Order: sequence, then C-alpha cells, then structure tokens
Amino acid sequence: MTFIDDIKAKALNLYYTYNILPSLTIAQACLESGYGKHAPGNNLFGFKWTSGCGYDYQELPTYEFINGKYVKVLAKFRKYDSLNDSLDDYGKLIGTRPRYKAVIESPTFIEATTEIRNAGYATSPKYTENLNKVILTNKLYRYDYHTNPDMQITKNFKWIESFSAAYVNGKRYYRIIEPPVAYKNNAINVLKNLQIIREHYNKPTTISYTGCLYRTEAYNSIVGGAKLSQHKLAKAADIIISNIKPYNIYLYAKDNTDFKGYGIGKNYIHVDLRPMQAIWFY
Repeated sequence: MTFIDDIKAKALNLYYTYNILPSLTIAQACLESGYGKHAPGNNLFGFKWTSGCGYDYQELPTYEFINGKYVKVLAKFRKYDSLNDSLDDYGKLIGTRPRYKAVIESPTFIEATTEIRNAGYATSPKYTENLNKVILTNKLYRYDYHTNPDMQITKNFKWIESFSAAYVNGKRYYRIIEPPVAYKNNAINVLKNLQIIREHYNKPTTISYTGCLYRTEAYNSIVGGAKLSQHKLAKAADIIISNIKPYNIYLYAKDNTDFKGYGIGKNYIHVDLRPMQAIWFY
C-alpha cells in the first residue's frame, strides 16, 4: 500500500461530508508531509497548535515566507493519535470556515488549488503550482470524478472521451476535467449520436482535443470558443473521420442524428445539440 492508498478513503469521505475535492486533500497531505514521511505526531498538514484546539502540541522548526524571504522559526504544531484524526481536523478546518468557502465551491482542482492559496492557507508563492504538480503526477484528479472514466457509453465511446482538456502550470493536459453532473445527460446524448455516425462510416471517429466534447469556461476561452459555445454545456464535439469530407458527414448527420448545429471546416466538422438548425463554414 502506498501513502495515497492509505488516505484516499478518508479523503473521499471528506468529499461527501464537506465537498472538499479529494485531489486537493490528498495533494495537500502529500505536499505537506512528504508523502507521509515527515508527519511528526501524525500531523499531515502542518497545522499549528492554538490554545483550545483540543489537541496536544509539539515544537518543531519550520520556515515561513516573511518579507520576501524564507525565515527559520520554532513553532508549536498539533499532535494527533492517527492519520485519520489529522484528516478529520483538516476537513473541519477547510469545510466549515468561511475563509475557505471558495475552496469547497471550486468545481475542479484547478480552481481549488488557486483558492486554497488565496485564502491564506500557505505563504509560499508557488503553493498552487506545487499542488498542481502533485495532482498531475499522481493523476489525483481521477478521485474527483463522479463516474468511472472508463465506463463504456456506447460500443466505441467511453465516458472519458467527453472530458475537457485544461491548461495547468502552462501545459495542456487532455481529457482530465469531467463534465458537471448537470451536463452528464448532454454528454451521453452527444456520444450516442456520434456512435450513429461511427457505425455508418465504420471508421474511427475522433473527437479533437481542441474541440473537446465538454470545455470548461477557462479552456473554452483559451481556445477561442464562442461565449455561448455549446461545448460549455457538454452538447458539442468537433470530429474528424479520415478520408471523409466534413460536408459529406453533415449530409448524413442532418437526416440521421439529433444534431442541429453544424460548423463545416476543411478537415473537421463541429456538431452540436442546439435546439434550432444552424450551419456555418470555417
């Protein structure tokens, strides 16, 4: 068992109780404790001791970012009977204090890691960046998903193929942000209609990474999507079928699928589930 395996069940429990994303909880525990190797007194998060907190204390050296530089100081930290006690205390802190309201309201780890730094949890200017590295390296974002990403939606499409890409720490990562629960049926309907096209041509039907089925608000802005883009509702996809002209795909799809919106490009076609018929050319 790895350290992440040891704490992920409790992290999921905190998600159900306080709506703290598991990826954030696990990443902070990993970062603050060196993956459990540096957690004296089972203190995974480096929580300082305060009078009346209900725990014993231990004095330990630490570094604080003060006036633009790191300074070594001796401080009092909490002691816990177990790692689970430490995680429970973390949940109470993040899940109940008004200063962390934006953290528990964050829809993805990208917002959560930013908001935890903005709320003053840590003084390091690279705290968000470092948390994101831990999350991406260990693929912790998978613990935030509501549905198994490998679930087969249709014969040729899995649930993960509906996910948004995202830019994190200056790099693009593909298919890591799940559509919100409210948009799940939209995404499933898109995949079902894509399956109709896939079976007609009997050729791989690729959803382009730029034209993700679902796009977060941030990613849609980065790729220059329209403000009212159907991608933001998980109701669209840009697809490519090798050696099939986009216009020919349109001619078939308009009579055989539920797609109403069509954008015809040179090498790809945009399809979406808007309520009214529309066609345009790139």
